[in-house]
Amino acid sequence: MDDHKGVSIGHVICDGDLVGLFSLSDDCRTGAAKAIQELRSMGIKSVMLTGDSAAAAKHAQEQLGGALEELHSELLPEDKVRLVAELRASGGATLMVGDGMNDAPALAMADVGLAMGLSGSAAAVETSHATLMSGDILRVPKAVRLGRRTRRTIAANVAFSVGAKAAVLALAVAWRPVLWVAVLADVGTCLLVVLHSMLLLRDAAAAAGRPGPSRAARRRGPSSPERRRAPSRGQVTTAATAARSSASRPSTQW
Repeated sequence: MDDHKGVSIGHVICDGDLVGLFSLSDDCRTGAAKAIQELRSMGIKSVMLTGDSAAAAKHAQEQLGGALEELHSELLPEDKVRLVAELRASGGATLMVGDGMNDAPALAMADVGLAMGLSGSAAAVETSHATLMSGDILRVPKAVRLGRRTRRTIAANVAFSVGAKAAVLALAVAWRPVLWVAVLADVGTCLLVVLHSMLLLRDAAAAAGRPGPSRAARRRGPSSPERRRAPSRGQVTTAATAARSSASRPSTQW
C-alpha cells in the first residue's frame, strides 16, 4: 500500500500476477471547516482521531484549511479511547463525534458521545449519548449551543424558584403567613418556569431550520369548486402568498 496525497493505492494480485489497481480516499463532509470554526469561536478545541494513514490525515487537514489543532492517525479503537481519556484529563469535558464501529468505545469514554445517525453504524448509535438524525455536520455546533442554553435555562429556573419561595418564607416569618401569597408563589413560579423553558423549543426549531407556519398559510381554508372557478382578487393574493410560504419552508428535521 502506497499513499499519495491522502489516496491509498491497493494492488489486486491473482496467481502471482498484478491484475489491477484501486484507490481509496475520503473527502471531508460539506460544511466541516465551517463547523470547526464555529466550535473554535465557542472556545472548543478540535482534534482529529482517525485510523487512516498519516498522509490521509494531512490531506484532510489541507481540505479543511488547517482548521484542526491536532492530528492523530493510524489509531486502533483502544488508541482512540486512550487519547480521549488524555484529552479529558488535560482539557476538561470532551465531545466525541463519530459514526463508525471503531468509534464506539471512544464515544462511550467521552463526556458526550455524538453519533451521526444517517451514516452511523448501529454500534456507534447505541453507544453514543445523543444521535443527530442528519448528515449535516453543522448540526454539531448548533447542538452545543442548544445544550449550553438549556443549562443556563435550568440554572435560571432553579434560582428563580428558590428565590421566590425564600422571599415568601421570609415574609411569613417577618410579618404573618398569608395563604394566597404562598399559593401565588408556588403556582405562579411553576407557570413562569414552564413558560421560560418553552423558549428552548423556539431555539431548537431555529437550529433545525423549521420556521413556524405563516399567517397567510393559517388563514387558508379548504377551497370549494365555486371558489376555484371564480376566485376573487383577495383570494388569489392570499393563495399566492400561502403557496410561496409553503414552497419556501424547509423540510429538514432535528
